[in-house]
Amino acid sequence: MNAALAGFWKFLFPRDSGRWVELLRIGLGLQLIIYTWSLRRDWRELFGTTGPVLVNRALVEAVLSGASFFTPRIGWLVSLGKSFGIGEGATLLLLWLCLFSLGVLFLIGWSKRLTAIAAWFLYVCTAKSGTLFSYGVDNFTIIGLFYAMIAPFPGPRTSPERLGFHRRVLQLHLCIRGSREFHTPLPRIWFANHSCR
Repeated sequence: MNAALAGFWKFLFPRDSGRWVELLRIGLGLQLIIYTWSLRRDWRELFGTTGPVLVNRALVEAVLSGASFFTPRIGWLVSLGKSFGIGEGATLLLLWLCLFSLGVLFLIGWSKRLTAIAAWFLYVCTAKSGTLFSYGVDNFTIIGLFYAMIAPFPGPRTSPERLGFHRRVLQLHLCIRGSREFHTPLPRIWFANHSCR
């Protein structure tokens, strides 16, 4: 019994250098930069409430409100901007600039914890307000930013076991979430070999 408990303890708290946290930070910084840069031309159409689009942010956020009122969304930021006399277009531009800048700051490692918290909040706002256009990468980015917020960054006062614990929890979370993300989009017809005709 003692050997099993010791093995379980060693599995949950492996010694780790923490290099994975830095790699996660760099990868997430690149993801934020690529995400915002790729949407720069369509940002206002995707997240605005006016314009010639079939599905706008107001519809998506109305559906989101039915699921959960507490999920962060761009509408909150637009309302906050309006209270300071800033219009929707300017607020959306400011949001884009902030998210892009946070990606750059996260990539270079400036104030990692604060940058991770701000990036997580703004990314959740954009991913949930554009949920009809989101896909698995958005979910994995949110998960990664969450763990970048809570995981300790390597340093002289950080124990290797604590770094290992956070890595193990992230691994388990990604395994569970990944099996769900990659299994559901595959139609049954693919497994019946009908897609090869």
